[in-house]
Amino acid sequence: MMNKNKYPILIPIKGNSIRCPNKNKILLPYTVTYLKKINRLENAVVITDNIKLGEYAESLGIKTYFEVCKEDQDELISCDNFVKNVKINEEYFFLMPVTHPFRTLELCNLFEKEREKYIGIDFIVSSNIVTDRSNFFVDSNKNFSFLYSKRRMGKYCKQIHMVEGSLYLINKHFLSRIVQRNDSNYYFWEGNFRCVINEAPFIDIDTMDDLRRFNFIIEIIKKIW
Repeated sequence: MMNKNKYPILIPIKGNSIRCPNKNKILLPYTVTYLKKINRLENAVVITDNIKLGEYAESLGIKTYFEVCKEDQDELISCDNFVKNVKINEEYFFLMPVTHPFRTLELCNLFEKEREKYIGIDFIVSSNIVTDRSNFFVDSNKNFSFLYSKRRMGKYCKQIHMVEGSLYLINKHFLSRIVQRNDSNYYFWEGNFRCVINEAPFIDIDTMDDLRRFNFIIEIIKKIW
């Protein structure tokens, strides 16, 4: 049973990933390990349209929920279907994408504290501080000419506050309203939201190149530690 003092954590993972095949199976163990470290595994559920992937998730010790997806169904709709069918009592739930594997251990706690300050807020999302390195961008089609400023010193690079989406805390009633519209992802961002900074390095794994970089980081960490 889920810990009644903590919000449910939903992890939608499709069996088929066109741009990065098998990425969800590769990345899921890192999210499971994270949940164990923060003592929230019992609150988590993997939502999947793939029986074998669901069985694999269960072998890792995490609960699963099988769904039949429509074509091009996004994570928000998967979460809304789960909330309606399972009928969770909590007003809010966490959405934790496996494609963002780096999170600080206290992130869920920070989200819950932020929600207490803003009663009725539609959702909270993680953000990160990134550096605008457009000064260093080059056009490889024109003999590597600079696209922007030639002042390539780091002091000219700005710090930017960016939504990075490694964690969401979403009001289920808000979600139920916006998924009824044609483009739920678009209308989602019209909601009333706050950001909590995730101090961990930002990486969003969507392509094979992203996955190779992630694997390189993991191997380096293993060698060091």
